[in-house]
Amino acid sequence: MQSNFDLKAIRSDIITELAERRSQNTQASSRENVNSRGDAMLDLVRETSALEIRRFNDMTDHDIEVEPGVIWEDLNTFNQEHCEGQLQIEKVENKCIKLTLPGAQGPEEDITNSELLVKVKFFKLPGTEDETQRTRVRFIRKRGDLQKWYTLFKDMKDALMDDILLAPKQEDLQ
Repeated sequence: MQSNFDLKAIRSDIITELAERRSQNTQASSRENVNSRGDAMLDLVRETSALEIRRFNDMTDHDIEVEPGVIWEDLNTFNQEHCEGQLQIEKVENKCIKLTLPGAQGPEEDITNSELLVKVKFFKLPGTEDETQRTRVRFIRKRGDLQKWYTLFKDMKDALMDDILLAPKQEDLQ
C-alpha cells in the first residue's frame, strides 16, 4: 500500500508557511513603543535651551522617540555584525556615548589612518504634554577622517537605525 506524495509541493508549502510566520513575527516585534532591554540611560538626556537645539546638522542630527538605551543597543549590534567588534563603545556617565574606531597601521600624518572618535549626545526637545516626547540625538565627530565617519554613519543608518532616526519637526527648526 503506497500513496502518492508530492514532496516538492509539500516542501514548498512548508517554506511558504514559515515565511509567513516569520513575516508576522517581524511585524509583531517592530520598534514602536519599545523600551531598551537594559538600562534606559535617561541620565544622558540633557535639558537645554531652545537656542542650543536650533543649531542643526541635517547629516548627523536626528530626532528619536525611543530611549537612549535603544541607540546604545543598536550601536553594539552594529559593532558586532558589521565592524567585527572593532568599534569601542563606552558610556560617559551623565554626558554621552563615546565611539572610538582605532586607526589603521601606517603613518600617523595620514588622516585616513588616524583614530575616529565620535560622541553621541542627547538633548530633550521642548514639547507639549499630549505629544510623544522627542529627543534630539547628535552624532559629533571629534577626531578622525570626516569621509570615513560619514561612510560609517550611513552604514549604521542603513543597517539598523533607519527606523528610529527621525527627521525633525519643521517648527523645531524655525
